[in-house]
Amino acid sequence: MNTMLRWLLKSLIILSGVILCGIFALYFVFFSGSDVEQATRNSSNSQRIEIGMDRHQVLSIMGPPIRIEPRPQQPGIVYVYATSALASHEIAVALGPDSLVAAVYHGY
Repeated sequence: MNTMLRWLLKSLIILSGVILCGIFALYFVFFSGSDVEQATRNSSNSQRIEIGMDRHQVLSIMGPPIRIEPRPQQPGIVYVYATSALASHEIAVALGPDSLVAAVYHGY
């Protein structure tokens, strides 16, 4: 019986350690790290973008986008920026053919 109790105690300690490591890993992925900091900056900086700004102003405020796409159903391009891992959307800055901001989307 004593051996069984020791085995159970060791198993519980190991299981607790694994669960604790999993919690720390989830915290790091979703609430800390450079990606989260960048997403927070993107969200904050995107509030500074105004209609009519030129491409160079957007890039100086936001930095380089994670991707550039053609603008759907209109001429121009869309700069796409990352948000937090928990967000279900991205930030998008739509530029018209004149390279001026036509729209800013916070749910692209």
